[in-house]
Amino acid sequence: MKNILKNKKGFTLVELLLYIAIVGVLVGSVGATFLLYSNGKTKAKVIADVEYSGNYTSRLIEQTIRDASSIVSPATSTASGTMSLAMASSTLNPTVFKVISNRLYITEGVGSAIPLTPALYTISSSTFINSSKPNSSGSVSYSFTMGNISNNNNFSYQQTFYGSATIRK
Repeated sequence: MKNILKNKKGFTLVELLLYIAIVGVLVGSVGATFLLYSNGKTKAKVIADVEYSGNYTSRLIEQTIRDASSIVSPATSTASGTMSLAMASSTLNPTVFKVISNRLYITEGVGSAIPLTPALYTISSSTFINSSKPNSSGSVSYSFTMGNISNNNNFSYQQTFYGSATIRK
């Protein structure tokens, strides 16, 4: 009888349960690693996109200020959420920066407002400060806070961008 039991091949219930547990841990580890990688990649993309869009918008604001002939608003030593610049070209006069529905827009002359920021991102605050000194060409400091609209990625990111520029004459 002992020889008959020794010749039978197969798994015991304990061995089968141990095998299932080991495979479960391995599959769970691979799945968790994939989820962490995916979330990290999403966060890195959101941060890079917000920073790229914010830097692009900053450079455009600065270039427009440098090309202006004068600052219409805000008045000297005051701050506003909107900036209006007088431009040398009549087709671009005035050039206005303002936030409409959480997006930063530029309006040149009598043209329609053009969004400077993508629809995926919001501008939660913007401030333009006319920091001009008497008898100077004009200088503006600005700041705006841009962030992503958190959809199903559950990751919110905001960054405040600062800058200043002086009108070239």
